[in-house]
Amino acid sequence: FSLHGLLVDQQASLFGQACFEEGDMKCSFGTGSFLLMNIGTVPKLSSNGLLTTVAWVLGGSESETEIETEDRSNLRSYALDGGVFVTGAAVQWLKDNLEILDDVGDSDEMASKSTDSDVVVVPAFQGLAAPHWETSFKCSMFGISRSTSKIDIVRATLDGIACRIYEVAKSMILDLRADENENQINFNRLKVDGGPTKNSYLMQRISDLLDMEVHVMQNTEGTAIGVANLASFSAYGTDLSVFSNSWKAERIYKPAMMSAERERILGKWGRAIEATRIFHA
Repeated sequence: FSLHGLLVDQQASLFGQACFEEGDMKCSFGTGSFLLMNIGTVPKLSSNGLLTTVAWVLGGSESETEIETEDRSNLRSYALDGGVFVTGAAVQWLKDNLEILDDVGDSDEMASKSTDSDVVVVPAFQGLAAPHWETSFKCSMFGISRSTSKIDIVRATLDGIACRIYEVAKSMILDLRADENENQINFNRLKVDGGPTKNSYLMQRISDLLDMEVHVMQNTEGTAIGVANLASFSAYGTDLSVFSNSWKAERIYKPAMMSAERERILGKWGRAIEATRIFHA
């Protein structure tokens, strides 16, 4: 019996999403959401509230590999790591606690029907992780009026999730672009996997806010695919290009929002974050 690959879940998803190039990033959705970006073979500390971690080490342990020392650095890749602790759990809260959803899958259609863009929800049910690291924050809701309905609260909750994804992804891009040697990297897509990727309203909103394409992985189990691919690399020497070429998107969301609307939404979100900070000071 031989062990050919060992990865924790988010690094496995990064590998399964074929994020092998510097600047490639993915987001795995579930109860929470976790973004990782490949930053290459040299670790870079974040200036924007993220964590730096090892993505993977290929070719076995350095003590066992026969590769020359000067080539070993090419086997190790690093990543920026940012977690959003509440994603699917926020939609579940709408169903179980507020009882405004019969099924979490209904949130997609309900949000699309909302015409009230004034309501803002900061889904800080467990504080806010990256890039804020504010453990004292609680969920906050702003802009409620007499005309506010349940579909507006559903829409605002999904928008709040999208804004959290935007914050982490934007921080990753800023960190990598801060290196003058990385200015040529083209950040044009975010790869995603996990159950909430079936929510078309949420995926489109993320695409619109980031102003980049969101590619939904055809096989939503990116973590399992990553472990299998790593074992194939280790046991059979499968080239990484094979994994890249076999990766397929089930659906691609393209940005369709005007810049003025994007700035309006993000401006309101920023004010909501600041108000939440003041309230919990």
